[in-house]
Amino acid sequence: LYWQYRLDTFGENRCFEPMTLAGAMRDEVMNMAKSRVLQLLPNTDAAGRAIIYFRMSNRDWSRYSLKQEVMWLLYLLEVVVQQKSLRSPGFVVIVDGRITTRRQYARRSSQYMLRALEGAFPIRMRSLHVCNASPILTYLIWPVIQRLMPTKNIRLRCKLHGGSVEEVLRSLTEFNLPRNRVPSDMGGSVVLDINQFLIDRISLEASNSSL
Repeated sequence: LYWQYRLDTFGENRCFEPMTLAGAMRDEVMNMAKSRVLQLLPNTDAAGRAIIYFRMSNRDWSRYSLKQEVMWLLYLLEVVVQQKSLRSPGFVVIVDGRITTRRQYARRSSQYMLRALEGAFPIRMRSLHVCNASPILTYLIWPVIQRLMPTKNIRLRCKLHGGSVEEVLRSLTEFNLPRNRVPSDMGGSVVLDINQFLIDRISLEASNSSL
């Protein structure tokens, strides 16, 4: 399934290139930086698991496609897999569910992404936390997403966190995500800088390639 997703998103020309910003991702560096849809937090949760952060409000189908989002996700999880200490614990996903229109949601995109998260990567997703859900997401979209979830196992690992900022933070704390491990734009203390992240990755990958 992993290689099916790579072939589907990157195409035959780039599918088997190294999963680096100078390799398979070379055409997506600027797109990933500008979109700010997906980002890997510099820290783990309290259980030692990597954290992928997804901002639904930044999704813009007029500029970026679902396949591009999956490319970015594939790359971030490749970064996680490269760290031996994170392979066994796996990763968690925090979704900032503040969306303004239904156009930022697509049924096909949710099904495609959930299937990818569940079984397309050589590392396991431990939980998915949807936070700050708008009324559109809570009452119209979330029930549909639950029906689209491929297995009961993934349904049990998906949590919806609502209420005020403080209520969401308290709820996340129950799942090994205290305030000091949550992004600042959700009320936590982790400041994210996608540009610096990409600069650091380019430098590290260039250094590794010269060894």
